[in-house]
Amino acid sequence: DTNYFVTSLTVNGNAGNDSLSLKGSILLQSATLVGGDGNDNSEVASINSRGLMISHGAGQDSAAVRASLLQNLFADLGHGDDIFVLQSNQIFGSAEADGGLGLNDQLVDQGNLMRPARKRRFESFG
Repeated sequence: DTNYFVTSLTVNGNAGNDSLSLKGSILLQSATLVGGDGNDNSEVASINSRGLMISHGAGQDSAAVRASLLQNLFADLGHGDDIFVLQSNQIFGSAEADGGLGLNDQLVDQGNLMRPARKRRFESFG
């Protein structure tokens, strides 16, 4: 099934350990996933959107964006040892990913079609 959103969508997990998921959706505006402090997990797959923003606070967070068509992407994983996976996406505008403060932030960037992305504060790449 496909979900259609005419306006923007925001999912807010607040403080604590959160699992946020957005799959199989078409958004005419943008999607925002906010994890807050805690060990958060965000999973985005097969969406079509003008913009996607993932914001996690302190904690050991993970986020994955797979098989999606986006105009813009912004991800801030916050303080802690985090992992961000970008796999098989098409991003036509700008893309920025920030691992945040941590000693072992990892970025996995595989099979994406996009302009050069701004990637900051990742200690390892897979």
